Amino acid sequence: MENILTVDNLHVTFKTYGGTVQAVRGVSFTLHKGETLAIVGESGCGKSVTSNAIMRLIPDPPGKITAGRIVFKQQDLTRLSEKSMRKIRGVDISMIFQDPMTALNPTLTIETQLVEGLKQHQKDISSKEAKQKAIEIMTLVGIPNPRERMKQYPHQFSGGMRQRIVIAIALICEPDLLIADEPTTALDVTIQAQILELFEKIQNVTGVSIILITHDLGVVAKIADRIAVMYAGKIIEVGTKREIFYESEHPYTKGLLKSVPRLDLKGESLKPIDGTPPDLFSPPAGCPFTARCPFAMEVCDKAYPAQTTLTDTHRVDCWLQDERAKKLLAQAATT
Repeated sequence: MENILTVDNLHVTFKTYGGTVQAVRGVSFTLHKGETLAIVGESGCGKSVTSNAIMRLIPDPPGKITAGRIVFKQQDLTRLSEKSMRKIRGVDISMIFQDPMTALNPTLTIETQLVEGLKQHQKDISSKEAKQKAIEIMTLVGIPNPRERMKQYPHQFSGGMRQRIVIAIALICEPDLLIADEPTTALDVTIQAQILELFEKIQNVTGVSIILITHDLGVVAKIADRIAVMYAGKIIEVGTKREIFYESEHPYTKGLLKSVPRLDLKGESLKPIDGTPPDLFSPPAGCPFTARCPFAMEVCDKAYPAQTTLTDTHRVDCWLQDERAKKLLAQAATT
């Protein structure tokens, strides 16, 4: 499949009074054309920082992309000027931010906010054409009576409808890549399901590639094609949806799955992951999950594990995949 985005060894740091936070530490992944890739992990693991880095929205200072490449359609975004990036943001790559109310300007009508980006990037478009395009995109995202509702303000919409407006703004210039950062976090479960179905519909209609940032594995199960599991600034496991849910190998991934409520297991308690994530002011030299891992070995604390390729689509960073560790575990099982 054709790759539309390749992130290679991305490092992002933030300088603070307390020191330098190594928020993203060598993240690498690819996104295929027309695919939905979910990046999952607990709060603070670097998911949103990674998405902001792709958009080149890391504030400098205090943040900085210190190493790595972000190749979008054969172009390294890390080498582009801010002027060049403005031509890409909203046109080729769009982003949906977490809170739709703060993403919208409360003093402007929905029509103004929808056509603003269109007129900015398509100088020759008329006001009539821009308005018609806005009506079409509002219809696509499921907003009823778009002609009347365009004249309204954000506070006159429900939370779910505001999220649809934010999605419409992101899609109006017909981007090739859509980044959705926790798009269902502030919504109730019924509206969440509607928004997820909307993403599926949009992808089927437009063919847009999607990066979905979330901590909700239920969201992932609904629409993701592949899943990248992130922990302490690193992607520690990546695979297809089936591989991650049914054949996961990293202890952190397994812990995430066990901490999610399941309807088919009645009367059983949730199993939280004990401990806390490592301090990214001074991240560990070895596997960052070592202090919380029930299978940790001495080597886990000393050196970061090499990536193990399990299948063409499934890769994991864990010392338990080392042949020597497998022999020790087999011997322990027989004694």
